[in-house]
This record gives sequence, C-alpha cells and structure tokens, in this order.
Amino acid sequence: MRQFSLAVLLVLVTQLSQSAPCDAPAKLADGWPVEASAVLAGFDQTRLCDLLHDFADSKVNFHSLVIERHGRLVAESYKRGKDESIYALFASSTDFETSTRHDIRSISKSVVSLLWGIAQADGKTPPLNTPVLDLLPALVGLNNQGREATTIAHLMTMSSGLGWNEPSTYNSRNDELGLYWRLSQSRYLFDRPMAAPAGSRYN
Repeated sequence: MRQFSLAVLLVLVTQLSQSAPCDAPAKLADGWPVEASAVLAGFDQTRLCDLLHDFADSKVNFHSLVIERHGRLVAESYKRGKDESIYALFASSTDFETSTRHDIRSISKSVVSLLWGIAQADGKTPPLNTPVLDLLPALVGLNNQGREATTIAHLMTMSSGLGWNEPSTYNSRNDELGLYWRLSQSRYLFDRPMAAPAGSRYN
C-alpha cells in the first residue's frame, strides 16, 4: 500500500509540475537566455503567477504567452487551441508548445516590418521609397502598368495598388490560396493587375 501511495503521489507531482505555468521557462538551445527568477527580472512573483494561471484557464483562443525582459525569458506558457491551415478546410485543435509550428499568417507583416526597421537602423537595407521591382531583376517583364511605382513602403503599409482578392472562404478566386501553390510567389504577386495607383488604397 505504501508503494502504491508513493507511486500515486509521484504521478500527481509530475502532472502538477508539467501543468504549473509559474515554473521558469525551460532552458533550450534556441538562443534565448532564461532569467533565474521573475523577481530578479523585476516582476512580482505572485502577480505574475496569477497572470499565467489566468492565461492557462482562459477560454480565449490564445495559444502562447511569452514574457521577455532585457533580452532574457522570464516566463512562458502554452496551451491547446484552434489553429487554421491552408491545407485543411476546418481549424484543428492543437497542443501548442515551444517547438510547435504555427500558422502565423498576417503576423508575418508585423514581424517583417520590425526586422526591416532593425536592419534599416544598421544601414543594411535600401530606402523605403525604393521601387520593389528594382530589387527583383527576374521580374523585369512586369515592371509596367504602374507596378514600377510600388515601393517597399507600399508593401509594408499594404497599399501596393496590386489587385488582390481574398474572400473569407477559400475558393478558386482566392489569391491567397493561389499564392501557396506557385514556385515564384513574388512573380505571382506582381502579376496581379493594378487595381489602384500605388499608395492610394489600403488592401
């Protein structure tokens, strides 16, 4: 009986440790240093723990919460949620964790803009007013009909002027769906007809 009780206790402790969102993030070989404790990072441990529990218990379809301060991970929590994919008609439920691939879609625009800004501050990018097709010599045949005026800034602000049809449901007229099945996505994008002068309309 004693061995059975010990085994049950061990299972409970293991389950609690796996689900406890207040534990420090795991140290992985991913380039992120981990802060020794939330207190050292300047956080109130109790309030941070409450926040992580609220996140874990929330019915909102958030998949992960990562807290970083001064370049070091302080806390992270992952949970099950619905995720969409262009390869499936319906969203599927996924158990998210640190290494789970995620269909990020429009988040890409924000991340690319952020990375571009960092590289620009280091002088490693062309100016934002550079016409995009000047940077893509393989697409020289598309450098006409107003496309030549589309700049990097226009792409960043979704005002390229290129026609783009993206209804809420996938069908044969959905340009997003077509984008995934092309060998050259840049050619597919710039092969769209101009729907408006570059910089004049958000889409």
